[in-house]
Amino acid sequence: MTERRLLAVVARAVLSVLLAGVFYIGWMAVAIPTIKSGVGGLAVKAMLWILAPIVTGFGFALGPKTFDLLSTATGNNSFLKTYKWSLISCEIGGGVVCIFGPMLIVFGMFVAGMLSAILQEVIRVRKEPCLTFLVHHQYGSKESYFRSKLPSLSNP
Repeated sequence: MTERRLLAVVARAVLSVLLAGVFYIGWMAVAIPTIKSGVGGLAVKAMLWILAPIVTGFGFALGPKTFDLLSTATGNNSFLKTYKWSLISCEIGGGVVCIFGPMLIVFGMFVAGMLSAILQEVIRVRKEPCLTFLVHHQYGSKESYFRSKLPSLSNP
């Protein structure tokens, strides 16, 4: 793995964690005053606690997509697939730590979400070099590869 490639992987993971933190802080800005005021009773309180992993997972999933949009890299992961991984990991992390107190779910969500982000990057990196190697080995360049796959577009 090249130095630039490693830097991109780290940047995607860091951006994922940063956006999860921003979304969690946004959730706290709404949830804590609402819970303390007692508006809506137990139903609203329960709904807000259920929304915490959903909102944080969205932040984790938005990180790689934002990196792909801001960089020249072309991401091949779909947002929904990334969100599904992030949501499941935040739900599990929050559920495991919730027994120690609801305010501690942030630690479980961030540990599980970060592990999920790292695992997704490892899987993504392991898939791409093989394809890149095959394309360059067999066709010489990406352009030759696409011309061979789409002959009708290469000859107008």
